[in-house]
Amino acid sequence: MVTIIAEFTVKSGKGAEFEKLASEVMKSSRREHGNIGYTVYKSRSCPDKYTFIEEWLNDAVIAVHNESRHFKTFIGAIADIVETEPVIAQYEKVGRIYG
Repeated sequence: MVTIIAEFTVKSGKGAEFEKLASEVMKSSRREHGNIGYTVYKSRSCPDKYTFIEEWLNDAVIAVHNESRHFKTFIGAIADIVETEPVIAQYEKVGRIYG
């Protein structure tokens, strides 16, 4: 399993627009084969910061997701409402910890 953490900072006053777009991409992504979890969070201390935590079966399903219409639509739609490029990191569970 691969966990993706994607952090976005939106322009002031654009939160509602971003949240609508985030909701759409989240709903579509959750229906994809190989998606284990997809949740969007808003910072409590900085209202313009959002974090997506996604869990995927493997790299192959992530590649399919990255080429999906809903994902590409989301990326295009947020281009003018985000302050900076998203910060994206990928993680794997440390299996020996979980047994």
